[in-house]
Amino acid sequence: MTIARVILSESSGRWAFALRSVLANSGVVVTEVAGLKNAFRRLRDDSHALLAFEATEACAEGGLELLHANRMRDPGSGVIVLLDTLTAPSESVWHEAGVIAVAASPRHLAAMARLIRRYFDTRDTPPLTFREAVWQRIPWSESELKSKI
Repeated sequence: MTIARVILSESSGRWAFALRSVLANSGVVVTEVAGLKNAFRRLRDDSHALLAFEATEACAEGGLELLHANRMRDPGSGVIVLLDTLTAPSESVWHEAGVIAVAASPRHLAAMARLIRRYFDTRDTPPLTFREAVWQRIPWSESELKSKI
């Protein structure tokens, strides 16, 4: 089983405690990584993880470039952007860039915690094969069909 991990890159120190608090007892581990490039590298190495990074005025443009490169390489990876007061007006830009969520305040992360748990719940379930998907939708089981033949 893989570890449900949120890779966190921040410079303000506001988000780690808040994320750990809302994810307490959920089985999700928050791992802090210094530097945005290191965080994206870590996400590339751990494809089951989720990346959350703080987009400050100093790193927002670089974060957007790294996000674009990541989306080209692995469109299924999950990224969350954490905004400060200066970058909060850019929320729609981040959604357009393909992030799964944007947060502007560490005080309002309950909905974010539910989204993170759902993200890992769906990632842990392996996709059904075509045959399994068909058998799951029909009103009788495969064993009932075989017993009548």
